[in-house]
Amino acid sequence: MGKYAIALIIVAIGICTADGFYGDGVTSHKQSGSSTFTAAVYQHAVRNWFLPNITHQEALALMNTNVDVYEIQVQTASSKGASVIVFPEYGITGFQLSHQSIIPFLEYVPNPYKTLVNPCIQTQFKNSPILHRLSCLARKHSIIIVANMATMMPCTKSQEDPDCPTCGMYRYNTDVAFSADGQLLAKYNKEHLYGEELLMFQPGKGLDNLAVFKTDFGVFGLFTCFDMLFKNPAESLLDSLGVTNMIFPTAWMNELPLLSAVEYQEAWAIRFNVNLLAANIQLPIALMTGGGLYAGTKGAIMYHHDMADFKGTLLIGKLPVHSTRTPKMNSKTFKVLTNQVRNLTPEEFQTVSPIIRRILKSSAQLSSEVSKPYDFSVQFKSVTTSTMKSFSSMMNHDPYTFVLLTEITKSLSVCNGSLCCHLNYTFSSTSFGKEMFALGVFNGLHKHNGQYYVQTCALVKCKFNIPSSCGAETVQSNTRFESFSLTITGFNQNTFLFPSVLTSDIRLAVIRNDWETNFPFNHIWSENGTHGFLLTASIFGRWYDKD
Repeated sequence: MGKYAIALIIVAIGICTADGFYGDGVTSHKQSGSSTFTAAVYQHAVRNWFLPNITHQEALALMNTNVDVYEIQVQTASSKGASVIVFPEYGITGFQLSHQSIIPFLEYVPNPYKTLVNPCIQTQFKNSPILHRLSCLARKHSIIIVANMATMMPCTKSQEDPDCPTCGMYRYNTDVAFSADGQLLAKYNKEHLYGEELLMFQPGKGLDNLAVFKTDFGVFGLFTCFDMLFKNPAESLLDSLGVTNMIFPTAWMNELPLLSAVEYQEAWAIRFNVNLLAANIQLPIALMTGGGLYAGTKGAIMYHHDMADFKGTLLIGKLPVHSTRTPKMNSKTFKVLTNQVRNLTPEEFQTVSPIIRRILKSSAQLSSEVSKPYDFSVQFKSVTTSTMKSFSSMMNHDPYTFVLLTEITKSLSVCNGSLCCHLNYTFSSTSFGKEMFALGVFNGLHKHNGQYYVQTCALVKCKFNIPSSCGAETVQSNTRFESFSLTITGFNQNTFLFPSVLTSDIRLAVIRNDWETNFPFNHIWSENGTHGFLLTASIFGRWYDKD
């Protein structure tokens, strides 16, 4: 038996493939609305390669094994009426790779904007077999496909290209999108690389890396995994290019209490009021699970989180069709992007998406969007600050300042510098005293696996009934609140706030039913408590400009 056959046996142990689109860990929230499209996201139990060396033939065989699973899901999604299907980051290559072992997986993907590119019917793409196969799957089943690949771009180190690596090629973590007839619609090279990716890939950059395409049911933009925690490319796509749907391939490791996959995905969709199609790897041993379909401020339509099952899961649901968002032409992002387009050479102009090219025409025709400044100073009526002594404990690798909830009903506050969190709450009489809860605040630079500035308030269930466990990861709660109201004050006016409420076993509390929030999302409240036992209620703030 060859080493490739042995490797396939190793990676197949304990991993199964889902044939359907319902299963354990899937939660559906009812939505109303007549103008919708059907979308699918697949949470993939990826086949990985665990041996230190791999040939191109072995890499291709492994990738085709994963695409074999994709083919089944594409056929199922298409038969159920889906117009688009999204697959996760590293779903084809696997992710147990290194600077050297990634090389056999790399394929060339051309710029899709210069000329029409259809790898299924153009013979020159036979040397990019995975690209060719994905294109043909889209064409055969008449469905838009978005998948993630490892790609390369040849280069020559010169005065014109001083950043070209010594190996003579750029290497990227790339999302590719194909139309229902197999045309390559867009490609996006991940901008914000995470951890060991910095050793394997170069970050995507430039106007030609903004991936956006238009369909009959909306304008779509692409971004990947760690990108979700940063300003770009999302702000350029949403504020300047009229994107109404964001596609999000990810290999997200859940990190409670504040950054579990479905928790932050929903919070992100709510904050930007955009449809989000999120596909994650399903590999609980690596803490990877959690994806879904989210309809902006309406929250999750359908999502999946299951840390016990190694099967893939296909989610199919309906999302609302939104007309193109009006660009925020008075925003700094729009002005910067417009100037960049104006400064392109004629040759460079042809390498960017046609939607970006239209910015110059649009900026001359559209009137500026006038936004009334938001008054951040009048949103919270002062309450008597708790006299309880605060304490410090780590949460999501940051030192939060906490105060405990020690009474059945109370108003209390906790501050970190100018940033303050204010909580009004009432425990259920049958729950009070059984478990420990704390209110925490953090206002500072997060430095673990990347660097980004956070301004956050969170009501969390402590793992144990000791203060030092507050902020530690825990998934179980047996406590109900009759009501709660959490407000953040003193945050910078440029901070983006992401609201979320999570209940026991990582279930999303239903917005507009269990809890409420409104722009600018500095206040979340529940008048009658959540149906599930409360785990976390948080307002996660990102001050992008201070990174």
